Amino acid sequence: SLGKAITNIGSHAFSGCSQLRELPIPDTVTSLGAGAFASCQNLEAIIIPEGIKHTISTSADTEAASTLSPFHGCSGLRKVTIMVPMTNGNHTRWIHDEALGTTGITEVIFGEGVTAIGGDTFRDCSTLETIVFPGSLTTIDSGAFRGCRNLKQLSLPASLSSVGNSVFRECTGLQTIELPSAITAIADQLFMDLSLIHI
Repeated sequence: SLGKAITNIGSHAFSGCSQLRELPIPDTVTSLGAGAFASCQNLEAIIIPEGIKHTISTSADTEAASTLSPFHGCSGLRKVTIMVPMTNGNHTRWIHDEALGTTGITEVIFGEGVTAIGGDTFRDCSTLETIVFPGSLTTIDSGAFRGCRNLKQLSLPASLSSVGNSVFRECTGLQTIELPSAITAIADQLFMDLSLIHI
């Protein structure tokens, strides 16, 4: 594992480490360099630490080494843990990207301390099967999980008080969802086009 003194993972730092399966990244890290984990085909799990403020590149252009996504060619990734307090698409657009080879991710875990998930953050991430929400979450913005059609059940935390429009729209596989008592309104098109059995 990486020590707490590390604040930056440089460009192509672990590129081509084909036997690397998991690398715990400390919360002191604030920057992931271009191609940092490129072609780590056996990397199964990764952490996006809370200090990441920059947009994670989605570039698949291997001729432009300085802008290549840190996760280009990480075809073995299955689990992503996100610690960024206010998570948005800048942190997640690389997930379920065919050009990057990241379409195999099935599980996303939000760590304690995450308070908000931005609009369209995981829209059309159709391979997602499992999402774990923290007790600190208060807000999910519009369309955050729209089109995640392989989700089957969800348990939303008691801390959640605001859910935007169309958050779970077109999640056609979703059958069971637990709503917290703090929710006072069902937003527009929240569960549109679902096969819900239990709420």
